[in-house]
Amino acid sequence: MEDFRISKIENLVISALSQLVEESKADGFRFLERLFNDYKDGTNTISEQGESLYGVYNENKSLIAVAGLNDDHLIIQVKKRNHAKKPENL
Repeated sequence: MEDFRISKIENLVISALSQLVEESKADGFRFLERLFNDYKDGTNTISEQGESLYGVYNENKSLIAVAGLNDDHLIIQVKKRNHAKKPENL
């Protein structure tokens, strides 16, 4: 069984997210692509009061899932490599 670590992401490393973005797009998700683009261009860096972004890392310290809370809306969608389910209401 793998060991996982959950930690708050203070500064998203775009390169760490790019693999998850590609996998989520292939699965029909757009959440991570939007997060990636908005963070990269500064539209939404999830850094305002009350906002937070968390990452789940495996034993190899690879980012395997992302979840967070945003001022505009709650971000609950999690993309775990090869184990995501598309929510019905999103």
